[in-house]
Amino acid sequence: MAAAVANPVAKKLTETSLGKLARSVGVDVSFLSRFFRGQTGARMETASRIASELGVTLDQLHEHSRSAGRHA
Repeated sequence: MAAAVANPVAKKLTETSLGKLARSVGVDVSFLSRFFRGQTGARMETASRIASELGVTLDQLHEHSRSAGRHA
């Protein structure tokens, strides 16, 4: 039985605080919270900054946000 592949975005989010990420990206903590729950989208520039700060790809970030929205 193969081990499940961990979600790289979720892993990075456990390693950093939303406050620190929000300051680095230049957005509100409440925006990031809604974004990661799949309740709002982000402009491409903002999504790129979030992905860059987390060290993940835009595809990984987008999939995480979509997945979170389906489970909300």
